Amino acid sequence: MDVYSVGQCLMILQLALARDEVLQGSLTVRGEVSGWKVVRGHAYFSLKDPGGLIKSVYFSVPPSLAGKIAEGNVVDATGQFKIYAERGELQFYVRTIRLQSAAGLLQLRFEELKTRLNREGVIPKPPEEKRQLPRFPRRIGVVASRSSAAFADIEKTLQKRYPVAEILLFHTGVQGEIAKMEIVRALRQASQSEADVVILARGGGSIEDLWAFNEEVVVRAVRGCGKPIIVGVGHEIDHTLSEYAADVIASTPTAAAMQASPDLRASMEHYRQKVDHARRSLLLHIHRIEEKARSFARLLRFYRPDQTLLREMQNARRIRHRLASAGKSIGQAIDRTLEDHFRRILSVSPVRRLEDIGTRLDALYRIVKGFDPSLVLHRGYAWIEVDGKIVSSVVKFGENDPFTVRLKDGTLEAITKRTNPSGAE
Repeated sequence: MDVYSVGQCLMILQLALARDEVLQGSLTVRGEVSGWKVVRGHAYFSLKDPGGLIKSVYFSVPPSLAGKIAEGNVVDATGQFKIYAERGELQFYVRTIRLQSAAGLLQLRFEELKTRLNREGVIPKPPEEKRQLPRFPRRIGVVASRSSAAFADIEKTLQKRYPVAEILLFHTGVQGEIAKMEIVRALRQASQSEADVVILARGGGSIEDLWAFNEEVVVRAVRGCGKPIIVGVGHEIDHTLSEYAADVIASTPTAAAMQASPDLRASMEHYRQKVDHARRSLLLHIHRIEEKARSFARLLRFYRPDQTLLREMQNARRIRHRLASAGKSIGQAIDRTLEDHFRRILSVSPVRRLEDIGTRLDALYRIVKGFDPSLVLHRGYAWIEVDGKIVSSVVKFGENDPFTVRLKDGTLEAITKRTNPSGAE
């Protein structure tokens, strides 16, 4: 077995790099700048993306470029890979740098995916398609990690505001490569559950930490959720593409729990105040009615219509006796006047008016009753019917036509033998 020294190994690697068709010449690498530091005119930094990280150095970097490049910038760096033997490191020796974006690679992916999903109509969800959240949900589904602070905050908030709701947890990972498929699976389970509303939640973090909620499959799963869904991911300054596909956006998991639930205590206090207001209004109305009733009772006691009429009659008698001495004729005239006066007084009495109305109704009833056709039959008359209809003319009959004769105590069935119109024998 051959044994090689460290230096020999590094030399072998260096020669391999020199002979590689891709790596032997200049290579342009696109990556996100990390750890940018300029020391005595030389720039030391790393280029990274989701696939890894490359140590890099730019000797004699132009001063104008040195002040322009910043942490998180996306650049195209052109140079050559070599082995730095003293440290045993693979380094990228940069000769030129071209700035591509001041934002990071993930931010660029975010904007590109956002633009494409917007163009396809996946986001944002149109206002007319957004579903109303149930006012008093019985079951609230939560898609989150069971051990996360986000789920703990949601539980605490719901227990305080709306303890009558049942919480259905659909556990999922929220970070890492496999998190997106776990989130999609949990959303599908929540969509098929008995939950009345669903919360998708995660605490704050960097764009890398929250990236699972920007994945296209997750965004489409949120848009296709069969339940009203609230997305509360990150802190207030954090935004993910999943938010744009939801029915309601919440700034934090706690805010999502508040959106999903009514404040039961506040609602009960509100209704208690409404009941108290209605009770006070009803009592006030009853008091006013009672006061009016007492006022009417006082008026009746004060005026006493029956006593007023009695006093008037007594006064009339005294006047009549006083005037009797003036002569019989004058007394008779006064009697007539007084009687007429009494009749007018009594005419305003409701009882008298009802009696008059009853008398008139009886008279009208007798008149109407007199027109009752059946009474005519009792006086010895009869009428002719054909097919249940009264017939009053002989011209309606032909020979052998059947007809009915109605008398007071029954009917006769007959047939026409002949007709004799008026004037004929």
